[in-house]
Amino acid sequence: LWIPIDLGFMQRMLAARDPKDSRRATLGFLVIVTLWACIMVGMGVMGGQLFPGVKVTDTVILLIANSAMPGIGMAIFVTAITAAVMSTVSTYLNATAAIITKNIYKRFINKDADDKQMIKVIRIMIPIVAVAALCFAPSVRNAGVFATAITAQIVLCAAVTPMILLSTYWKRMTESAAFWGCLISGVVTLALVFYSGGGNAVFFGAGIAGIPAIFIGLALGFVIYLILSWIKPYNADSIGPVFRELFDKKDTSVRVPKTDLLIIGGGIVLLLIAILVKTNSETAKAWPPLSGFGGRVTDLVFYILAVGLTLISIYILVRTISWVKSLKK
Repeated sequence: LWIPIDLGFMQRMLAARDPKDSRRATLGFLVIVTLWACIMVGMGVMGGQLFPGVKVTDTVILLIANSAMPGIGMAIFVTAITAAVMSTVSTYLNATAAIITKNIYKRFINKDADDKQMIKVIRIMIPIVAVAALCFAPSVRNAGVFATAITAQIVLCAAVTPMILLSTYWKRMTESAAFWGCLISGVVTLALVFYSGGGNAVFFGAGIAGIPAIFIGLALGFVIYLILSWIKPYNADSIGPVFRELFDKKDTSVRVPKTDLLIIGGGIVLLLIAILVKTNSETAKAWPPLSGFGGRVTDLVFYILAVGLTLISIYILVRTISWVKSLKK
């Protein structure tokens, strides 16, 4: 559900050569995000058991790595983290510069700008965005900024995710329903976040009747979009020029298979079941298991994930180098 509003994911999906590769990227990101969440939560739980009473919780993963690996291993681990951070930073700098260039420069300043001119503007905007981010960075130390960022993410997720999914799978979805649905569901979700105690509280699962606010916001968002799309039927003549231009350039339409809905819906159902089980359970249990046979299984899973991710990374690196060499030819 986070994928439709993540700039890095969206950039890579939209850069696919055809809808088939784009779908593969989406499903791949779905798996990656799920594994990433499981790994981070699992390491956090382990760190809490291995280093009880740690005050700076952000250092737990580094403490685990330092205790489990020799010096050279720790150096490689920190290098990998730094590379991942730089990759994320470059992605968001490029995405922000591209958004400004596409939606402001080309739309309002130079409507006839070609690709060469737009790339030149993007190159100018990247350092400007970077300097603005560096000026803003010191304020991140304030907890209020974190709460504000979490609130914005939850509101965007609840407002935009239903619009993306319904625009893909719901034939009655209209342009006006997309606009008003995004606006209304965003306001409703924002009110829900404040009612639940703010961004910090919602980040830790606050909501109503034990249900996290993000899931309530998503459910309300879907309902709002469906109602609005039923009130005003779809009319091709009422589509705006910018939206129509996207489809006029397409020679053929591609039918989206329903299997995606089954995968997304199945993931949501499993997540809701896990939340209900945890809410109604009287005895708190650690998951993944940290001792005995369960602990060995947990270690094995992490080893398999580590080997798998390493092989995937090597494969992607080799493919990338081959692609760059082909461009030179």
